[in-house]
Amino acid sequence: MNTRIILAALAGAVSYFLLGWLVYGILLMGYYEAHTTQYAGLMKEMPNLFLIFLSNLVMAFLMAVIFGMWANFKTFVKGMTGGMVISFLTTLSFDLYFLAAYNLFSGAVTVVDIIVSTIMGGIIGGIIGWILGIGSKPITTS
Repeated sequence: MNTRIILAALAGAVSYFLLGWLVYGILLMGYYEAHTTQYAGLMKEMPNLFLIFLSNLVMAFLMAVIFGMWANFKTFVKGMTGGMVISFLTTLSFDLYFLAAYNLFSGAVTVVDIIVSTIMGGIIGGIIGWILGIGSKPITTS
């Protein structure tokens, strides 16, 4: 573990938090509310922003560790690709479970959530990959 991985994870977490606020808190808020089964007590009046940030930090840290320690992703494009794969698979896993076990939302919302999460994960992964590559010497092949 090095400082660059920690900085990439922090930048990814902040980016995730802000992008999530924009996408889920503003742009798609009405869609999710309209397509989610509502019952008293489901949603908190004010979500715990610290825990949301902590959740974003965990996912960003997962990506930063994978990219920085094992995959050697040090460009925006490599990070974006890796972020999309990780986000797609994790969101698919959780959403399929929720779809199977809860009467919370429909299959259409599941598809939208997987697409949106995959795109967001790609953006965040790209940022993490870019930060991991700052100052790295480009790989040359001869």
